[in-house]
Amino acid sequence: MDRTRKITCRPVLLFLAVVLAIPSCIDDKIVDCRVDVSFNYSYNMLSSNAFEQQADQVALYVFDEDGLLVAKHVSEENRLSDGFQMQTDDLKAGNYRFVAWAQSTDIKEDKAYFNIPRLTVGTSFLDDLSYYLKRESGIQQQELNNLLVGVTEVNINNVEGIHPVTIDLKKVTRRLRVVLLPYSGGTALDVEDYVFSIIDDAGNGHINYDYGILPDEAITYRPYYAANVLPDASETLPPEEIDRAAVVG
Repeated sequence: MDRTRKITCRPVLLFLAVVLAIPSCIDDKIVDCRVDVSFNYSYNMLSSNAFEQQADQVALYVFDEDGLLVAKHVSEENRLSDGFQMQTDDLKAGNYRFVAWAQSTDIKEDKAYFNIPRLTVGTSFLDDLSYYLKRESGIQQQELNNLLVGVTEVNINNVEGIHPVTIDLKKVTRRLRVVLLPYSGGTALDVEDYVFSIIDDAGNGHINYDYGILPDEAITYRPYYAANVLPDASETLPPEEIDRAAVVG
C-alpha cells in the first residue's frame, strides 16, 4: 500500500494593493503551509481509534530525504484530548518521513518505560531512533506502560494551506493473564508452588522506529503480579468446584 502523502503549497502572490493595505506583507515568497498531524490506533480488536485511551504522551519526529531530523515535537503528559493533533510548519518542498511514538505514563517506575534516545534537530538521524526494553540480566518482571509506534511518508510541495496527515500506530506492549484452576474440587492451589515465565529465545525487546525487530538477546518474562484468589458466588463455576485458584499477570 502506498503510504506516501502528497502535500502541495503554492507560493502566495501579493499584488501592490495588498501590500499597501497590509504593510507587513512585503515578501512575495511567504508561504502559509501548515501540516496538521493526527494519530490513529485502530490496529486493535475493536478496529476503532483508541489512541487517547492508550496513551497520554506523544512525540513526533520529521526526517528529511537524507534521514536527518529537521523537526521534533513532544506533547506534555496527560494532555491528549479527543481529536488531538500536532502542527508542524516551515518545511521546505521535499520528501519527509513522519515518525511517532506514544506512551502511557501511569506507572512511574523507571523500568516501566522503554529506553528511547534523545534526538537533536539538525544532528540526529533516522537510524538513531529505536526503542529498547529495559531488563536486568535478560529478565523482565515489571509492569510496562503502553508503547505505540508508527511512521508515514509525506511529500511536500510549495502550496499554501493547512494539510492533514495521519500516522497509523501499532502497540508494542501486550499484557497476558494466566489463571490456574484445580483439576477437581477439594484441591487448593498455592501460587508459591509454581514458577511462571515466558522465554523469548529470539529476543523481541529492541524495536525499530517502524515496528521492526532489531537484534537482541533472549528475554525471560516473569509475572509482575501473582496471587491466590478465592472464588465467590459470582464465579462462572460453582464455588464448591474451586477451592482456590492461582492468578498471575
